[in-house]
Amino acid sequence: MTIPLGSAACAASAARGTLGTPSLFTGVQHSAIWQWGFVERLVNGLRYIEVGPEENAVEFLAVVEAWAEVETV
Repeated sequence: MTIPLGSAACAASAARGTLGTPSLFTGVQHSAIWQWGFVERLVNGLRYIEVGPEENAVEFLAVVEAWAEVETV
């Protein structure tokens, strides 16, 4: 289950600011958490296209697009 982040314009900066904490608590590399979040949002967006509601897909895929434009970690 995922929680949409709101506007894609602030999605990348929001993710960058919140992904450090899970890394500190779990010992998992920041980049692995970032990659998991990217794939998870992409899969959910594509799934919403397939089974609906398609309105939800737009939000997930907009976040993926915004994250794809950010330099990789």
